[in-house]
Amino acid sequence: MRLKFSFNLQLVVITLINLLQASFTGLLKDEAYYAYFAKNMQWGYFDHPPLVALIALPSSIEGLGLFGVRVLSVLSVSLSYWLLYQTLSKETKERISNGLFSLLLLGLPLVNLYGFLTLPDTGTLLFTALFFYAYKQFLLETKYAVFTLGLAMAGLMYSKYTGVLILFGVIASNPALIRDIRAWKAVILSLLLFGPHLLWLSQNEWVTLRFHFSERPNHAYEFLPFTGGFFLNAITIIGLFFFDFYRALFSTSARNTFEKGLRFTVWAVLVFFFFSSFSKKSQLQWLLPMVYPLLLIFIERPLSVHETKRIKRLGLVSILLIFSLRFMMAFEQLSPVHLEPHGVKEWSQKISSKANGKPVLFIDSYQRAALYEFYSRQIGLSYNTLTYRPNQYDFDARWSSINQDSVFVISSKPYDFEQRVDSPKKGDLFWSTTTYLDLILPEEVAIDSTFIRFKRTLAGKLYLAELDEFRRVQKMDTLTIEEDHFTSFPVINPAYPFYRIGISSPGLPPRIIHKFAQPSRP
Repeated sequence: MRLKFSFNLQLVVITLINLLQASFTGLLKDEAYYAYFAKNMQWGYFDHPPLVALIALPSSIEGLGLFGVRVLSVLSVSLSYWLLYQTLSKETKERISNGLFSLLLLGLPLVNLYGFLTLPDTGTLLFTALFFYAYKQFLLETKYAVFTLGLAMAGLMYSKYTGVLILFGVIASNPALIRDIRAWKAVILSLLLFGPHLLWLSQNEWVTLRFHFSERPNHAYEFLPFTGGFFLNAITIIGLFFFDFYRALFSTSARNTFEKGLRFTVWAVLVFFFFSSFSKKSQLQWLLPMVYPLLLIFIERPLSVHETKRIKRLGLVSILLIFSLRFMMAFEQLSPVHLEPHGVKEWSQKISSKANGKPVLFIDSYQRAALYEFYSRQIGLSYNTLTYRPNQYDFDARWSSINQDSVFVISSKPYDFEQRVDSPKKGDLFWSTTTYLDLILPEEVAIDSTFIRFKRTLAGKLYLAELDEFRRVQKMDTLTIEEDHFTSFPVINPAYPFYRIGISSPGLPPRIIHKFAQPSRP
């Protein structure tokens, strides 16, 4: 039976449900980190391009809370649903029920969950939908298609760099684009729009690109978490529809240039991350750029009555499972299992009362620092040691304002700490202490290929950490210095490929003062 309600009306209902969920579900750790980005808007961040910070920007408005973090995400994903529907051919819209299209959208696990979460792939969903909508209009040579396509390409890159796979997939499917002046106009527009981020990267040593493509922490290859994980993710990201979606990909050939672009995009994402899986562990969300084109491939092919009934049954089961998870995320007291958003607000309030107004440092935990700051509205920073991965907190300007202050320190390792603090994860404990912070600040140190130079004498010991090819600390040495006379020191044995330099504050482990690991230069 066809739903009598139009797709637009269904979309309004879906959006309202997601807005309610967004307002009553505690933040995920990563969401809190991106809300932290939004407190200091820039054209780039250590971990990601800046679009996720822009999406989370309303969180900086006092009183909006959870709603502020997620409202633009909800609207963005709903807009992506609408754009996908507008991309469907007229024949497909007449053939399928509006309810079936909504069922397919909500039955896709990450597409459903991203309906109310704020993460970098939120922008990927929006601009993937806009890109294929614009590309179809571009092929039809409609007005403003060039502008919309350029905007979509820039948006993809501002979301995540893997958005380039969509662009490469479409170009590979239609080489004539290389000679199309309209395509070049769209590219030039996208580069102009993306220019501020490129300028930021050049001014910051290409830090984000270097982190993702060469300096991300890793370990030696293992089949199950690497390549095995890739195959599992390729199934999981489609959910219960995986057999039908992949059968549509394999069983039929492209009927037109637009569908050929969809198919090449799916293969571009799959092939890239398959080969990537031999060097790093796969993550589920990395495959998200292929979900919308794969959905369009499936829905545009005629479905038999039997297939339609089975898809509806699978969709209903999938939605039931996903919304059960969403219900448990929102209502901790009714959930039989402890989930990531549960108990975080109470935990942050307990720490805030113990800290008694002091800045709180979380040793090696940028996500918990962000969660604490969001819920307590007090200063929370990640104190990144030499064994931890660098992150945006290494660039936080507030280190200068709290230097030489008394701070409250939280660690999952005891060190010499005595107090115990409850963790937001049940069964986990943290340790806390109060210590005096005395750090060498970024403006007080200069590091080049041969020397570290300081503008004042050291507050603590200097450490050198040698990293292996996977950016894991293998060896840490205390560098011998002459007390009260130290101004410079040789950096490293030039033969060793990667290193970090750190310095400790009294009572704390050595903190990264070098921005990130990099090859030494003789």
